[in-house]
Amino acid sequence: MSVLPLFFGLLAAASLVTALAFLWKSLQISIAGAADITPQSAALTQERARLLDEKRALLQGIRELKDDLEADKISQDDFKRVHRSLKAQAIRVLHALDAQVAPYQDAAEALLAEHLEKPELEPEGEPEPEPHPEPAPEPEPEPDAEPEPEPEPEPEPEPEPEPEPEPEPEPEPEPEPAAQAQADDEPESEAEEEG
Repeated sequence: MSVLPLFFGLLAAASLVTALAFLWKSLQISIAGAADITPQSAALTQERARLLDEKRALLQGIRELKDDLEADKISQDDFKRVHRSLKAQAIRVLHALDAQVAPYQDAAEALLAEHLEKPELEPEGEPEPEPHPEPAPEPEPEPDAEPEPEPEPEPEPEPEPEPEPEPEPEPEPEPEPAAQAQADDEPESEAEEEG
């Protein structure tokens, strides 16, 4: 077995790893927007991330401690002791976070004061709103011309009253059967008398 293919394989792998490392670093710079990432700033960023994680954990611990007290899982004395300890650690972390920002605080306050002293500038790219045109006054009639008579408003038609329903005619009472028989007999008797 020859050593030469193994040597070139290792050389190619090392070149690939180096190229990927440079590519990764350039992506970090372009994404972060800061071309001057130094080991000191990277360490500061890592330290800040660690402090922020610790702060989150301490605040979560304090919330859980209060929940345990409400659920009677711990005594009042234990709560006071642990709460005091967690609170002291949280204060220490907050002071450390403030100390990291302190060097930039003076510069930020100077920029803010400078911005507030400048007169109000209009934002770039936005056009100035156009003033609304005032309505034109109505032309006055000429003195020789006769004024046009104003049309009279048409009176609104009155609603027609609803017709009253007609009463249904009452049915005539039917004659009783005995009276009907007499009525039937009378014409026969009249016919006999005539004949």
